[in-house]
Amino acid sequence: MYCHDDNTTAQDGVSAPTALDCTLKQITTTKFQLQKEYGLGKTALPTVGRPKRLLKKPQSGTAVIAVAGVVVTTGFTVDYTTGEVTFAVAPSGAVTGGCRFDIPCAFSAAFDVSALERGLRDVAGITLVEVLNP
Repeated sequence: MYCHDDNTTAQDGVSAPTALDCTLKQITTTKFQLQKEYGLGKTALPTVGRPKRLLKKPQSGTAVIAVAGVVVTTGFTVDYTTGEVTFAVAPSGAVTGGCRFDIPCAFSAAFDVSALERGLRDVAGITLVEVLNP
């Protein structure tokens, strides 16, 4: 699903992503997971901190990566089906990045569709549920 007001790692949710948007989650010394951290630059909420969304469906070709604050364009690959960034050699510094992303969703139940006229349908009672591990 494409969300019109939350589709990029930029803090406003809509601006172009940058390589410094979010710290990537380290999986191994050479593998990192794209993620979005909400509320950067603001005081963390006492009960939840700053929520993070693991990005499993980054939009193809939109990822930008930095190591120790310097944008890198080689020495890594991005798997756009999982959101994993893999370096050929372990990076020496914090890995950050950004991208545009889709949010995997499913319908929560069956729903009714009524034909209003040719090419126009009315759909009632749709509830989408985010798929956390697509």
